[in-house]
Amino acid sequence: MDVLASVRVVRRAVAPLATLLLPALVACGGEGEPDPASERRTWIHAFEPFDAATGTEIVDVCQSWTLHNDEPLWVTAVRMENDGAWHHSNWFFVPESVYRGPDGGDGDGTWPCAERGFDQVGAASAGGVLFAQSTQARAEEQRFAAGAAIRLPARVRIVGSIHVLNLGPPIRTGIRLTLETLPESEVRVRLAPLNMSYFALDLPPRRRSAFAVSCDFETPYRRLLGRPLDFGIYYVLPHYHTLAEGLRLELVGGPNDGQVVFSTDAAIGDPLGRGYDPPFSLVGATGLRLTCAYDNPRDERVVYDIGDQEMCDVLVYTDSPLIIGGWARTGMPVGDDPEGVALHEGHCEVLALRD
Repeated sequence: MDVLASVRVVRRAVAPLATLLLPALVACGGEGEPDPASERRTWIHAFEPFDAATGTEIVDVCQSWTLHNDEPLWVTAVRMENDGAWHHSNWFFVPESVYRGPDGGDGDGTWPCAERGFDQVGAASAGGVLFAQSTQARAEEQRFAAGAAIRLPARVRIVGSIHVLNLGPPIRTGIRLTLETLPESEVRVRLAPLNMSYFALDLPPRRRSAFAVSCDFETPYRRLLGRPLDFGIYYVLPHYHTLAEGLRLELVGGPNDGQVVFSTDAAIGDPLGRGYDPPFSLVGATGLRLTCAYDNPRDERVVYDIGDQEMCDVLVYTDSPLIIGGWARTGMPVGDDPEGVALHEGHCEVLALRD
């Protein structure tokens, strides 16, 4: 019961939540199951369930699982299952020397993120992005096309940043992860993440609104690789909350400017990820445009945040040799469309690193 004693209890004016309490969590172990016939392998990990009372919101909490793999792993699929109230979780892989326990051991289980200096940017920089859960989805599979995989180096630790939000009756809930790996001889494509976000969300009260940001990815691509965009998209996962009417990803530039890569108006609770086989090609384009649409019935403005606020994010896996990010930290209104939707345009900042 002391595991998370130092984690702050989150208390926000998050309608319709009252006081938000943080229960103690404990994690249990996992295993790898070899399949000698194909040399493929399935890795399974279950975190012990915990009690979440009505109105519970858990943030600033991490979970970890050390694989003790002596060789690199090529992950072609990730499956997630939970027992409910898991609002969102982001999972990363890092060297096992990172985020060790207080006694210098693996320290696997559940722990306050701040206790070990965890943050998502640091985790992505130390290793990489493994999986992200759709909002409130109870089961989800991230599966890539045959021969495509994420490479995990030898001796890695899986670390998740979790967000539990229980608006229903009291529940006992836990989460389980399954990784499917390929032998290196079957891998044809190494995947890398691309992320886009609109951080400058500012939804006006009692109005429909839309926020868009167009990111030029060709400029850093030419600077670092000396060639135009030539990668393909293998998987897309959007992220938004209850006020969203949908999310769209489009090509920017070239003969197919404006072509829709991905679009959804699905409600939260549904698995929103989509795989592409064959991959969606960006050849001829100069970048991507992200648009999120909302309907805010409240009397107050809504911004980018957790709880009853909103988000606008998309995670993409590509065969690019670069890890790419684009985000809008500033934006401005640009008028209304013919249907009276308040339109906003963000300024895109881009970061590109060699994978």
